[in-house]
Amino acid sequence: LTLSSFEVVDKVYDGGVDADNGGDNPFSDDRLLGDELSFDWTAEFSDKNVAAGKTVSVTGISISGGADQNNYDLVTTSGTTTAEITALDLALSNFSAEDKIYDGTTDVPVGTFDDDRLAGDELEFDFTAAFAADDVKDSETVTFSGISISGGADQGNYNLLTTSGTGTANIIERPVHLDGTRVYDATRLIEAADLAIIDREVADTGLIGEETLVVGGA
Repeated sequence: LTLSSFEVVDKVYDGGVDADNGGDNPFSDDRLLGDELSFDWTAEFSDKNVAAGKTVSVTGISISGGADQNNYDLVTTSGTTTAEITALDLALSNFSAEDKIYDGTTDVPVGTFDDDRLAGDELEFDFTAAFAADDVKDSETVTFSGISISGGADQGNYNLLTTSGTGTANIIERPVHLDGTRVYDATRLIEAADLAIIDREVADTGLIGEETLVVGGA
């Protein structure tokens, strides 16, 4: 018995190399008309990665059953064909950003999101994230845009569906340092006029750029 016309169906990337022919044998045979045969076999792509015209090896072929299995001597126990592995769609969700202290910009210090890649796959992303405004606010909108898969061993195996998204984060009041002197008067009060905002070279404190504040009260 000789086998020919090896064929498997294309598949969407699934992280593995298994191939099949939609439930049918991945080959034809020259049995006599009406005879019953069934086969065991293994079909595998050359690797797991997305590409067209990939080599598929069909190996370990044997006659495993059928009313006429003992009437045939199998000559062909392996063969090859080609098929395509296409990219798996990738969706992003759960956009979030880290809170920050007011710094006069809409920059987001850390932005994150989840994705539905297959377990163990490696992906890296490029994106831009920005607050809707630079002022202090709870739950300010953060917009993620220009998202792309930029690296990782499996970047070529995915088709990115989500290229933008939104989340929220807080912009928190920025501390400033006051300093001043007064003449002793037996009280704990100090007039605003005796105070000045100073730079203490402490991270995330002090005035931004040319911004100013007026100190009032006592």
